Parts: sequence; C-alpha cells; structure tokens
Amino acid sequence: MPERSLWLLTGLTIVTGGCASNRGLDIYFIDMVGGAATLIVTPERETILVDSGRALERDASRIEHVLREVVGRPRIDHMVTTHWHLDHYGGIGLLDGRIAFGQFHDRGIPEQSLDDPENFPKLIAAYKKASGGVSNTLVAGDAIPLRQGSHPPLTLRCLMAGGKMSPSAPEHAEPNPFCDQHVAQPPDTGDDGMSLVLLLSYGDFDFYNAGDLTWNFERDLVCPVNRVGQVELFQTAYHGAAKSNNPVLVHALRPRVAVMCNGPRKGGAKETVATLRAGKGLADIWQLHRNTRSSEAEQPPADRTANWRNPEGGAYIHVHVEPSGREFTTRISTDGPALCYPSWND
Repeated sequence: MPERSLWLLTGLTIVTGGCASNRGLDIYFIDMVGGAATLIVTPERETILVDSGRALERDASRIEHVLREVVGRPRIDHMVTTHWHLDHYGGIGLLDGRIAFGQFHDRGIPEQSLDDPENFPKLIAAYKKASGGVSNTLVAGDAIPLRQGSHPPLTLRCLMAGGKMSPSAPEHAEPNPFCDQHVAQPPDTGDDGMSLVLLLSYGDFDFYNAGDLTWNFERDLVCPVNRVGQVELFQTAYHGAAKSNNPVLVHALRPRVAVMCNGPRKGGAKETVATLRAGKGLADIWQLHRNTRSSEAEQPPADRTANWRNPEGGAYIHVHVEPSGREFTTRISTDGPALCYPSWND
C-alpha cells in the first residue's frame, strides 16, 4: 500500500494527498438532476458515454461541456444506452449535430415502449437519426471493442441484457453466501429490468453500471453464483432508489466506492445508503445531490456530495484510475480534494 493512503478503520475512510499520475482511465458522473450520463475516457483517449440524460438543453449542455471543455474531445466513440427511459436516452437528439458520434450500442430497439408510449416515438426517432439507423445490439457475453495500448488490459463487457444472462456462468464465479437473504419483490415487467449490465475492467479495477436494473434481476445476476465478482466502483442502480440495490448483490460485489446519480428528490434512498454502509470493505459513498427527504445522517456528507446546496446542480463526480489499475481517486469536479482508494487486488 502506498504510504500516502491511510486507512482509518473507525469509519472506513481514506485520507490521502491523492494519487500521483494523470494518465490512466477516467470516469465522469455528469449531473442530470436525477437522470444518468456516465462518460468514460480510456487511456487511449477513446470516449464512451453510457446514457445521455433527458431531452433538455441543460442535460445536453452539461454533457458537451465535460466532453469538450474538461476532457478535450470532440466526439463520443461509443454511445451506450442501458434502456429506453427518457432520462437515459432522451438527450441524444439534442446532442446530435453538436458533437460527433461513433458506434451506438443498446439492447435492441423495441417496436413500442413498455412504459412511455407518449414520448417514445419522438425520442426513438431522434435516436435513430443520430445513429444513422444503425446500432449494435448487445447480448450477455458481448464485449465492446476498445483500443488497447501499453497498459493493463481494458475490457467493457455486457453481463445482462433484456433480463437475460449467458447460459453458463464464468469459470471463476463463486457461490454467493448472501443468496438466502433475498426477499423477492413483485415482478418487474417494465423496461428498467431490461437494462444492460456493464462491467468495465482495467487491471485490478472494476466498475459496475447496471442502468435501472431492479431488485429481482439483481438477485439473478449473483445467485446461486456471483457472475460479477468484487468491484472497486459501483454505480448504484436506479439512481440509488430502494427498488434496486438488493443487498444480495451489493454485499456480493463488495464495492470499495459507490456513486449515486440521484436528484434532490429522486434516488439516493436512505435504504440504499444503509445497505451500502452495511457492506464489508466500503470506504465511501458519493452522490450528485443532497437528498431533501433524508436526514444528514442518512446520506453521504456534504464533502462527498457534488451539489449539496444547489438543487439545480451542475457539478460532477470524477474518478481517475491510475495506469497500474491498483488505485483510484474520486473528487468533485476539477477543484475538489482527491481521495485515493486501493483496488481490491492491490
């Protein structure tokens, strides 16, 4: 363990001066005020945007700002849409023509929406226009091809799509001791449960993003065996809502750091915070907004919240992974203090 990283076991907090290198993998959780847009920048400067917020000028402008002004890139090489809810794919139409797009990836475009028949025709038409009518349909087991360099291996794999997994579990999958704690919820027949489940791996570092995947599907992913493994960074599903983030999954993944892409009154549920805090190995929870429905004790503190005082938001959360993949920093925007965490295999 580098000397600059100090564990304080009484709160599982890390105090540090920050990791040293500025080349590696970067992840930006852009504030959509309860929507989702996660920008990944690889060591080879390839850009991946997972979800695109709503069809609002605010959301499109924030994505464009981080891409152009913060990252310094003019295009999205891979546009990945986890599912067909307007707060996850609605921004495509406004981004079209402002930035360039490469390849599109999704779970397949349905003929009609499971949940939003009013907005779907207009939004999906904008999506098809931006993609040129061509997108790559991901199924469980697929990998999005990424450029490789003289770095640890970098992979972006799909673990679940449309509620389905690969017929056989990975060879390294181990039994999940938490499975008998599962309490089934009513079946989810909407589009949330159809979300893509993505695992980004870079050396010892793993990042889990499952869109709005819901409770029972989360159980299927890790029971009877854990198909994901341990992860360093966990993007809470459904913006941190209580209908997702099943303890059976969270405790099996043992995240080092969790990030909630919530809004002031959406997601960031106290139940999810309690589940995360009960997990072994958790160092920190970060969130995009203060949850106005929770007390201070029931949510991350102000210095782990990007937009504590401003409900309109705009500040993002930035995770930088060292070139070795052995440690990573998390900070608010570009001027917040950077806290450094070790990867599990460090």
